[in-house]
Amino acid sequence: TVIDLDGRLIKLPKDGVLLPEFPRRNNLRRIQPPALAAGREYYIDEQSLLMSQERIVYYTVVLRTPTGASNVFYEALDCPDRLVKSLAYGTAQGEFRRLRNRRWEGFTSEGLYGYRYVLADRYMCDVLRKALPPEKIVENLNSLDREDFSLFPERDPSD
Repeated sequence: TVIDLDGRLIKLPKDGVLLPEFPRRNNLRRIQPPALAAGREYYIDEQSLLMSQERIVYYTVVLRTPTGASNVFYEALDCPDRLVKSLAYGTAQGEFRRLRNRRWEGFTSEGLYGYRYVLADRYMCDVLRKALPPEKIVENLNSLDREDFSLFPERDPSD
């Protein structure tokens, strides 16, 4: 079961991968590019955000090269263990195709896929390595130029 941006519970299919709609331009939120990503742009489709009960964040990322080519991936991010799993890729026909070899992998802050580190560090996980709910992630995505990211867990007033 996963929670969507509107707080609705959605049951996952048997293979555990619920593919989102293909991203629409008006749902894309630009993220800070990773180091050494000269000229590349990275976007998250806010409507694709889901969070599982295991606190895994699901999202669609669009990578745009300096020449204008785009690559689209649907991925899962495990905040506590700092792992990522690519689940599907986008086609030129505007559809997702499931990847056959889906496995959890570590990630670094460098190279083309350094955006995964940026997502974990600045947008999707708090300082305790817990996944943020979709609505908090959207707040962070909309706060690109601000420093008030929601990285710290909410405190219970009774504490």
